[in-house]
Amino acid sequence: IALELLLYEQEHVENLLLSFYSMVTNDSVRGMIQEMLYRTIDTTDKLMSQLALRGWIGTPPAYRHLPPNVIENIHCGEAGCLWDMLTYRYDTLHFTEIMATMVHDVDLLAVIQKGISSLKSQVKEIEKEITHFGITMPKRPADITVTLNNPSLATYFSNPCKNGDSWHMPRQCSSEIS
Repeated sequence: IALELLLYEQEHVENLLLSFYSMVTNDSVRGMIQEMLYRTIDTTDKLMSQLALRGWIGTPPAYRHLPPNVIENIHCGEAGCLWDMLTYRYDTLHFTEIMATMVHDVDLLAVIQKGISSLKSQVKEIEKEITHFGITMPKRPADITVTLNNPSLATYFSNPCKNGDSWHMPRQCSSEIS
């Protein structure tokens, strides 16, 4: 029962994170999802404390491929989370750079360029952490940015899931492909 409860809480947090990440058009809904996320994380933390107190869960498996000069220890879940975060940032950066080629509004382009700059900064920081812990780097999309002159191509890139490009944001595409 403890494992089922923990898995439920973890999935709930993940679903709320994905909802929060993709909710960009409505600030009040995003704020509500953020509050739900905070409450769920707090509940999950309390559940973990109770499960550990009763001895129903153990220490997660340690990541065993740390370089010899690294003092900190991380577990496999943390290593996987770093890898996932970097993969998402790579995909989002690549997609945003493609979309920026279609924008003609100067103000919107400035906002998108600021977002691209922020993503590049996050990518560098996560790459530094991954290198520090000796985690294998995920495959990065090509540094080539396609300029879309044909407006009909915009529909192809607006929903890669329906076009078979499951390499882009795999968690969102997996439900649409299957």
